[in-house]
Amino acid sequence: MLRGNNRMLKLSKRITAIMLCSAVSVSMLSGCQKAADTSSKTTDAKTSETSNVKPTLKELLIYSKIDYNTMPLAKDLAAKSGYTVQYDMLPATGAVDKLNLLMSSGADYDIINYNGPPDINRYIKSGLVADLTPLIEKYGPNIKESMSARTLERTQVDKKTYMITASGVFYNWDGVAFRTDLVEKMGTKIPTTTGEFKTFLQLVKDKDPAGVGKDKNLVWTIKGPKNYLIMGAFGLAQQYVGENGKVVDKYAGQEMKDYLAYMADLYKNGLIDKEFAVAGGSSFMEKFTQGRSVVASLEWGATGYKTALETIAKTSPNVKIDYMTSLKGMDGKQGTTWEEGVPEGTVFVPKSSKNAVDAVKYINWTLDKTNNLFMNLGTEGVDYKTIAGGYEVIQPAYNTDRATSNTFNLGGREQDVKLQIFNARLGRVPMQKEAYDKINTVPDEQKIMPILFKTVIDAQAKNSVKLTKMITDEMTNIIMGGATVASWDDFYKTVLSQGGDDILKEMNVEYPKIKK
Repeated sequence: MLRGNNRMLKLSKRITAIMLCSAVSVSMLSGCQKAADTSSKTTDAKTSETSNVKPTLKELLIYSKIDYNTMPLAKDLAAKSGYTVQYDMLPATGAVDKLNLLMSSGADYDIINYNGPPDINRYIKSGLVADLTPLIEKYGPNIKESMSARTLERTQVDKKTYMITASGVFYNWDGVAFRTDLVEKMGTKIPTTTGEFKTFLQLVKDKDPAGVGKDKNLVWTIKGPKNYLIMGAFGLAQQYVGENGKVVDKYAGQEMKDYLAYMADLYKNGLIDKEFAVAGGSSFMEKFTQGRSVVASLEWGATGYKTALETIAKTSPNVKIDYMTSLKGMDGKQGTTWEEGVPEGTVFVPKSSKNAVDAVKYINWTLDKTNNLFMNLGTEGVDYKTIAGGYEVIQPAYNTDRATSNTFNLGGREQDVKLQIFNARLGRVPMQKEAYDKINTVPDEQKIMPILFKTVIDAQAKNSVKLTKMITDEMTNIIMGGATVASWDDFYKTVLSQGGDDILKEMNVEYPKIKK
């Protein structure tokens, strides 16, 4: 995508997958529950509401190499909540097809926990998903409290709530990293503008601080044509922005042409790795850790900063990696792309469940603040401790007791501990937390948020994969000199005609609703 709403879509890769895979089975999904014995379900529901006996609940989750039923957390939750939960998992491959099959045949589950928002509209319209509105009203005060107004609206169809979820934490995923030892060796300062950044890269090329030889000095290794630190300096931190009361696509404007001209100039002058369009992950990391590139785009996840630092430390134990967090453009533009991470704990109850009441009661129990901390972090003083502004995990107890807690989440408490839990979990891998803090410690005014629509933009989900590839390929082509910057306007007319205009039209229908 289209990284203005890129994380929303990255966050919604599963949405696209469900839609694509479900398209062939719409007819199968519709009507398959119409012959259900509704009288028996009514009896089951009444029994569940009046009985003090807690039934065994069946929950379906994403694939895991370890059986959920054997995990310490499963036993801890059963002991504390009084509910025994039988956990099954979807297969590692073909999960969407399997879920479609289960739903169409009357899923024998009480909770389906997809750990990311699948597009369940097809299931809902086919009558396969329970309307949780009355059950949440009666048994779910913690559920109601835990979801923001925006999240609640995104779970509803015709003002009825069919799923429980929590928005992802907003953050920046990667940044422009550099080896501090090699920068110090050059005796230069860290750039703060796009002009200084070009001068900095030229100095890396001329001085070859790692001593790899000018023909092997790649200067700056990137993973694709979109570098969001640089794009922010050209007003492209988000693709879709609100201007003068409507949504506009910044990729269609002068900003993108200016960015492409800047990047093409760097490439032409040998300041960007010539193989950036084809380099794989391992070769990318090798180039940076071997000193062939002094500057690289590194994410804070396990395969980025941590891997790079550990690899370099084998030969140079005192080396440090730092990040450039923001650059100003020629006209003073500056911004960091802020995106929504993948939600945890998106759940729904199949219409075929015989224990919908108890499913809602159990989900509500997990969303009590004390219980939610227990579920995610464990026992205070054993698995975690309270610190200023949040919590800190205690190792090795946390990894033993709660390492996989995020997959068990049934929604999340957006209003208080969700971000604190996220930060505490990051701390279990210190180098990962270190990189996260380096990348994300920027002034609030430089954090450029996506437009927070109240609903998924269907045209975006439908067209994002195709348009992302088109845009990325053409950006690469222009940067490498295969096409001119002037050709971008004509190219983008094709983007708009193949779904881009549909996205904008739908966004502009939804945009006024945000303020209501």
